[in-house]
Formats: sequence, structure tokens, C-alpha cells
Amino acid sequence: MSLNGIEQKQISSLAQHLPLQAISPDTHYEFQQSARHRRGVLDWGLFHVEPDFSSLWTRYQRILNQRNAALKDQMHAKALHAWDEELVDVGEQLHAARSALVTKLLPHFQYCCGELLGSRHFVSLLLESGWDSNLGFGDSIRQDLVRDRARGFTHSGPQRADLQISLNAHPSRECASHGQYKALVVALRLAQIRFLLQSKNQHCCLLIDDLAAELDVEHRARLAKLLAGLSVQVFVTTTELALIDRESWSSHKTFHVEHGDISVSN
Repeated sequence: MSLNGIEQKQISSLAQHLPLQAISPDTHYEFQQSARHRRGVLDWGLFHVEPDFSSLWTRYQRILNQRNAALKDQMHAKALHAWDEELVDVGEQLHAARSALVTKLLPHFQYCCGELLGSRHFVSLLLESGWDSNLGFGDSIRQDLVRDRARGFTHSGPQRADLQISLNAHPSRECASHGQYKALVVALRLAQIRFLLQSKNQHCCLLIDDLAAELDVEHRARLAKLLAGLSVQVFVTTTELALIDRESWSSHKTFHVEHGDISVSN
């Protein structure tokens, strides 16, 4: 793995130079079923726009692992307290960074949703911290101590944070159709690209596998128009070329793969 002929020890070194978003037919299912994927949406954005985020996230994971090891060893509460203070300090910084990004991302998300779903829908984003908001992180850690000792890991913290999408003031996972939910998740991905372009003027590469999956003709046309308006390189795959509205792009190439042979047309 190298960059300009120089060997890179970490994939993050390459990722910083080429922000990449990938949308597959399973992306919205993964987003729906896994809080880790929902957190990952925010962390991708922070990785590319906040220079200190990567080291902050790594530092938190290191402290968390140390505290969990101490819990498994049944370390005395006084010894655990040293890890608790640092964990809370770094964890609150991590949450503050995520919270700030949600605020900045929201108008881009609302714009993309308006383009994909129409202006009649009201959408919003809600970040759950990963601890009892009525107590705060420090008090939650102290309250969870008995349970954490019994289970051998830290229950509360930004490692349990979650990102929720609301549609018309209701949780989207409960009220949105499959097509609407996919459009919401795609809109969130595109909102990140818009924010990246605005905040750092950094281009992004977008990969979309099977664009037509679970989207009707109207929503496919809306998505194609929105994609064409982004200053990014887009790679789209489909089993039927007629399902993609290529007229939205002023410039494009079509690659057709059959029996291992590749042909190109404009």
C-alpha cells in the first residue's frame, strides 16, 4: 500500500487523500439495524473535516480498553477512578465533536431530503450521547460501576452513541416505507459530501451499487438529478441501463461488462 511511491503503514493515510462514500443495496438495512453504522456516518465526516478527530477517537478507544481490562481484573474502585476521569474528559470531547457535526450537517441533510422526497416532508437528526443525559457522563459512569464490574466492560459512553433520523416528527425506522428509508439514508450520505465540499473544498468519490434497488422511477430521477449537481466523481452500477437517467449528467461514460470483456461508450 503506497502513496506516490511512498509506503503507507495505515489505510487512514490513503483515506485522507481520497474521501470515499459507498452506497450499496444493503446500506439502509445496515444503517437501520446497527448503531455502529449510524455512528460511523458521523465519524466518517469528522475524520475528513476535523484534523484532531482521529487521534481523539484513538485515545478514547485506548482508555476504554484500559478501563475494561481493569474491570475484568476487579481492580479496586480507587484505581479505576484514574481511568474514569480521563475517559469522561475525552468522551465528552468526542460527543461534543459529533454533536457539532450534526448541527452543521442538518441543513445539507434537509436539502438532500427535499430533493429526493419533496418539500412536504420534515426531517431532522437526533444524536444520542450513549449515557443518561439527565446524569451526565461522569455520574453515569459512577452509577454503572456495579454493573460494569459484573459484566467486565463499560456500559455508558460515546461507544454506545446513536444517530436517529426523524420523518415528520416520528422515528423514521417506524414510519418510513422501504423506499423512503433508503432515500433518507442516501440523503444523509450525500449531505456529508455536500458538507465536505463546503467546509474543506475537498472532492469525494461516490460509489453506488445497483442504484435502482427499491427506488421507483420518480425517486431514481430525483436521485440522478441530485447526483449530477454534486462536484464529485460518481460510479454507478446497474443490471439494466434504462433504469438510470443518464440525461441528468452533462458528461458521462458507460462501461458494459459481458463475459469478462469491457466496452466503453459515451
